[in-house]
Amino acid sequence: MVRSKLSRILSLFIATFLLSSTIVSSVNAMNISTAEMYALNNILGYDGEENLRDPCGPGSTLNLDGKTNLIKIANYLSGNNTRNLTLSPKAIAGVLANLWAESGFDPFIGENGKIPNNSRLGYGIAGFTPYTKITDVLKSDNRTKDTFNTYFTPQYANWLSSYSAEAVIRGYPDGIPVEVDDAWLEVELDYLVDNELTTTKVGSYRHLGGEMGLDYIPDNMTILEAIEAANSAEDAAVIFMWIYERPKDKEGNRIPRANKATEILESITTGSSETDNNPDNSNRYISSNDGSNVTIIGDSITEMSKNDILKLLPEADIHSEGSKHFKMDASIGGTSGINILKELIANNTLRDTLVFALGTNDAGALTEDDVQNVVDLAGPNRTVIFVTNYNSDESSRPDLDYTSNNNIFKSIQSKNNNVRIVDWAGAVQGFGSDIMQDAVHPKVGDGTDLFARTIYNGLYNNTSNECQTLKSGATTNGGRIADTAIELAWPERGHDLNNPTEAYRNAINGFSRLANYGDSYVQIGASCDAFVATVLTLSGADPNAVNACCGATNLRAYFLSHPEVYEEITYDGTTNNLEPGDILSSTKADGGRYNHVAIYIGNGKLADASHGSRTAEVGNFYNDKWKIFRVKDN
Repeated sequence: MVRSKLSRILSLFIATFLLSSTIVSSVNAMNISTAEMYALNNILGYDGEENLRDPCGPGSTLNLDGKTNLIKIANYLSGNNTRNLTLSPKAIAGVLANLWAESGFDPFIGENGKIPNNSRLGYGIAGFTPYTKITDVLKSDNRTKDTFNTYFTPQYANWLSSYSAEAVIRGYPDGIPVEVDDAWLEVELDYLVDNELTTTKVGSYRHLGGEMGLDYIPDNMTILEAIEAANSAEDAAVIFMWIYERPKDKEGNRIPRANKATEILESITTGSSETDNNPDNSNRYISSNDGSNVTIIGDSITEMSKNDILKLLPEADIHSEGSKHFKMDASIGGTSGINILKELIANNTLRDTLVFALGTNDAGALTEDDVQNVVDLAGPNRTVIFVTNYNSDESSRPDLDYTSNNNIFKSIQSKNNNVRIVDWAGAVQGFGSDIMQDAVHPKVGDGTDLFARTIYNGLYNNTSNECQTLKSGATTNGGRIADTAIELAWPERGHDLNNPTEAYRNAINGFSRLANYGDSYVQIGASCDAFVATVLTLSGADPNAVNACCGATNLRAYFLSHPEVYEEITYDGTTNNLEPGDILSSTKADGGRYNHVAIYIGNGKLADASHGSRTAEVGNFYNDKWKIFRVKDN
């Protein structure tokens, strides 16, 4: 729908870049097509480190992993998305071949390199036509609406004038931050999946503009079903082109796109990095959430949970052992976690992300120097994740007081940009039946599964406060609460319970307390209490709020029982004395239980969800018998 000569021009562009680089001897024997595919797949030494996404940027769902848009889209289609979509490699190759032909994987491109000005023109990675299909979404989605006016411009719509060779390899123009690219790319991919892919039938367009053929594909199959049923990547490419893209010259596009699918299939099923020397990778499709970049060092909790962890992270490198200590001293003896860390570094086998799940056997014995030592050893180019320690019965086990340990982890996080926390202590609260009588170890089964999913969510659903809170400059708790509520909620009414924003969906999934709660509406965020607890926790105003969930009545009791955090504000029936970030708790009771809680965000608006009815949205303030709570500033 978008281009004619662009593919050949870009191939020359990439070949020129490669042949002028330090790897010229490796490329001279290649044809342009092979050089193009290698470049797009980050092979032959292309250094894309500067293109790694900002985990705190717009649309930070951590779903678009990879250094090029080709790899990000491939990972998305292989299951790394929030749409429960997992395509086979041949289907993925068929889709990618078409997106390459339409846009070169560029979410900012306009048809003919221009900002569209009539309904016959397309825009974006799939050449969405009319262009308003996707631009209306980009203008309204929370991930892209704030950047739309800046990047929907002629400068970025025309890749021939704005692209360097490096930009062609990345898949988006110079001058666009990687986090903006990721946000636009993900919104457009979500739109592609949510619309015609699962509704349009083959029979609707099989005979449009010629004969698609492929008679083994029934007319009543959807596009998604058809590309999965295709006998080959070539057939998948033809189906997707004929039924979804529908270019004017279908016959002329048939062979080039089918051939491109063959090239892409070979590339994505043989790996995408020269550093991937695992011989078992030859037939393994790209998977970014498999733990292949993760090292875990742990004690008996990790050891007991290893099988559950490997179900979620089959490629993780785990070093765990019962009674393992954080550090070693003369009275302890043996090998400590820090000793193991030093050995991995010496052997050059420490991976890019280190999960340090220790401290259980060092209650109150850790110092900031001990924990900082782990960070320093790992180095600034690795992500270091500490797992909080937990005791389910402090009254009977006062010897296992982990308050000091957990406070130190959080202190070190605040001092190091590459440090994150996985809050096992927070995730397991309320699930006491999953902990053994010793008050520490998870029961094999539900307990170890919860520990594994807590690790997984901490790795791939970044819910750290500094990333989830909006960067609007808010300095008060109220301002941060309001900003976070706006970030997570849809900006207007009209969204059903199964349709939360991406940010809100990921936040819910990142809290095991909510994701595993025994209420299906809480699990999907369609509950007022889940929304308020999530906002309070992610904003940093009250990191413990999520553990008080769920139930509007329970939250009310929690606010009242913590006057050191929450003060009650007199409500006069208007918004006159309300401030952004104030929590509104309804005093209407149903069977003795209060039935609603919301957040005032200012300007006569509030943000809330409704149990079993709708997800989090912004609506007009309405009068009720509210009890108002305000989080105090420290």
